Amino acid sequence: MSESKLFPLSIIFAGDVAVVHFRYRIASENSRKEREIVTGRYSDVLIKDATRWLIVTTVGGDDPKR
Repeated sequence: MSESKLFPLSIIFAGDVAVVHFRYRIASENSRKEREIVTGRYSDVLIKDATRWLIVTTVGGDDPKR
């Protein structure tokens, strides 16, 4: 079983370009019922092409384990 959530932080528009910052949380359970939670952050850069938004690049990843 797994569960994921996205937490939008900000969306910035500059003409036909947008930058989206968000955090995420993924909780999963293995066959031994051990639960693991992973958190992290990403930023996406998008560009508008006529009527749709296209992702140009994505950067980010998991937070360091404590």
